[in-house]
Amino acid sequence: RPVRVPIFEFQGEAQVEQVLMAELCPTVLQKSSQVNDSAFPLLAGPVDLVREGGHIGRTQLSFIGRGERFTLGWGPQASLRAVRHEEKGKEEKDDLLGGWVKVASTVSLSLSNLSTQSYSLTVVERVPVSEVKQVEVVVDTKSTSQGATPDAHGFVRWQVELGARQRHQLKLVYALRRRKEVVTT
Repeated sequence: RPVRVPIFEFQGEAQVEQVLMAELCPTVLQKSSQVNDSAFPLLAGPVDLVREGGHIGRTQLSFIGRGERFTLGWGPQASLRAVRHEEKGKEEKDDLLGGWVKVASTVSLSLSNLSTQSYSLTVVERVPVSEVKQVEVVVDTKSTSQGATPDAHGFVRWQVELGARQRHQLKLVYALRRRKEVVTT
């Protein structure tokens, strides 16, 4: 029969955050980020998640070397809710000669905190990233909440303070411009 044998243990500081990636999952997840401060690497395999003396779940870990940063997912925050709605506009000509076609998109996020505790959330949305000059993606920073702009990989991030029993709305507006001879799928 299998037997667990403790090999070593270590303690370290962890940064804990609440993360929402509503395009993938409409649930706010708790994530911890920490450094392997032990004298040994952490081997790949299952990890039992224990909080406040109780087992709350299980996750996987890849090989983590000494001094390397790694993250763990701790599951959903039951008191935080998110609703995502995406609306795409109609194709329209974007220049006088009709060589460019534009499609506007609007993503609306409604966040709710059902608890009596305040939370700080990291909200991440994604816009397409063009690899060819015949296709452009333009974020409308005037219409987008907090004037947020995407990073080089197309991720738009907001830091939201959501007080007890509070609601918050976020909006992302962008347009995809393409040459009319470019076909999208």
